[in-house]
Amino acid sequence: MSRKFITGVLAVALTLTTLTAAPARAGDADDVARFVGAATTLFILGKIIESRRDDDGNRGHRPRAGHHGKPPLPSGCIWRVGHDRHRAVMGQYCLHQHYRASSRLPGACKVRVWYRGENRNAFGLRCLQNHGYRVAGRH
Repeated sequence: MSRKFITGVLAVALTLTTLTAAPARAGDADDVARFVGAATTLFILGKIIESRRDDDGNRGHRPRAGHHGKPPLPSGCIWRVGHDRHRAVMGQYCLHQHYRASSRLPGACKVRVWYRGENRNAFGLRCLQNHGYRVAGRH
């Protein structure tokens, strides 16, 4: 609901209660209490609705934290491979040990690399970043 709508509803409610109000009597304390309670309730509802709005006009829909809500990859799992150690990959075993969501990493990023004298399973770092993953402590 917009602020203008809430203001309009409050204005109409106040106008109607003013027009229909009879002269005050000692027995009307209950009516006054009901009116104050209703006005307070409308005010609180208006503030709740207003507070759920973002500054950019979204109504209660906030973007998720991080990149699509994916937790950051551990930087300790990065290996430098290749003849000049230029290519960055993330070791599959290390990710399995230190990254809870390792089973959901994209299969398209899985590669076999030569590391420390043997072929090992890994994930290409650039590929993972292209799929929306980020590394902890890196920007």
